[in-house]
Amino acid sequence: MTQLPPTWASAAPTRPKMSVPEEEVVDEVYRKVVQESRGVAFDKDKVVRFLGKSFLRNHADPQLKDKMLKKGALRLLRRR
Repeated sequence: MTQLPPTWASAAPTRPKMSVPEEEVVDEVYRKVVQESRGVAFDKDKVVRFLGKSFLRNHADPQLKDKMLKKGALRLLRRR
C-alpha cells in the first residue's frame, strides 16, 4: 500500500472535541457580553438560548474562540 502525502491525510475534516465544559464557555461568553455591553444586565439563560449549541461547539476551536465570543456578544447587544 502506498503512503498518502501528508496534505491528503490532513485534508479530512475532523471536529474538535469540546475541550472546555459548556458551563465555563457560557460563563466566558456571559463575561464578554457584559464587558461589551458596558454594564447592561443580561440573563445567562437568555445568552445560552441565543447563542445555541453550534456556538458552543465552535468555541472548542481555539482560532474561532475570540472571534465567536465577540460576534456572539455584539449580536446579543444589537438584538436588545
